[in-house]
Amino acid sequence: DGTETRWRIGDRAPTSTASYFMREGERAVYLLYASAAESLSRERNDMHTLSMPGELQSDRIRNVVIQATGRDTLEIGYSEEGAADREYSISALRLRQPFYYTANTERGMQLFESVSALGITAFAGMPDELANTGLEDGNSRYRLTVTQTKTAENLTDTETFVFRVGNRTEDGKQVFIAVDSTPAVYLTDAGTVSFLEDATPAYLVDQFSNLIYINAVRCIELRAGAESWMLEIDHGPDGKTADVFRVNGKTVEDASAFRKLYQQIIGLTSSRLSEDYDLDGEVLLSVRYTLESGPDGLLVEYLDYDADYCAVRRDGLTLFLMKKEQLESLMDALHTF
Repeated sequence: DGTETRWRIGDRAPTSTASYFMREGERAVYLLYASAAESLSRERNDMHTLSMPGELQSDRIRNVVIQATGRDTLEIGYSEEGAADREYSISALRLRQPFYYTANTERGMQLFESVSALGITAFAGMPDELANTGLEDGNSRYRLTVTQTKTAENLTDTETFVFRVGNRTEDGKQVFIAVDSTPAVYLTDAGTVSFLEDATPAYLVDQFSNLIYINAVRCIELRAGAESWMLEIDHGPDGKTADVFRVNGKTVEDASAFRKLYQQIIGLTSSRLSEDYDLDGEVLLSVRYTLESGPDGLLVEYLDYDADYCAVRRDGLTLFLMKKEQLESLMDALHTF
């Protein structure tokens, strides 16, 4: 019927843990238990329900997209079932944006673990109540899209969460964050989103330019000017039969020496990302793989860039630069072998 009753909570009584308590308009003063006084005295924001849209688990995450102001969009996820490169790469993770390439497994898993540690610490308010959150009008410093499976067993039934990460609070200890499509603005500890600063292609890409699983390779043809080497591998039909290795048609008796040479070929590491993905120039060394899994092979070329670096061209793109001294070391090993 619209009748309203108001009570007032006063100071804590000096001889008790309770607080003074009275009905408005009356003279009688009571004592109210401290726990009740505390619960009735909470700020509105403190009473807001804090809940994530679902539980994030690193072992269920399949794909992560990070859009950051002033940076290329980064996407990393597991190689799709049936993908051609799934059969020969040691890593199961792939960068999909800003270019497609094998990702560093250890760093990729660290990223997924950091994503799964995201949490909400407090409700900050609604957008029209706040200022300088970095989330105004749907904006954000980072937009994080996480796709994971609903269960660890079923890889096809997925769910997607979207986080918009804004500015730090005035004390710098927390960051404004919005979850999915809700307009509410929350807070999270600054440390839980610091990983976004390091989530770059240069950090997450596999530094090996051609790290190919030896069991997936039938032969490797290397060419450097007029010189060439053909490394062939006949894999045993079962785990008990030893592989047979040949170099330029001659059978290699010392299998460990062949494997050591193979490790040098695939162990060339990129030094940094190239600023031009379409470089061209003199090919100092080409490495062509013929794979067991199909007719399509893999060609990696090392192009002359400057006195210190060569450009690494793979799938037609020069994504990386590599120290020339690595190439020189490999050439010495080929000549010695």
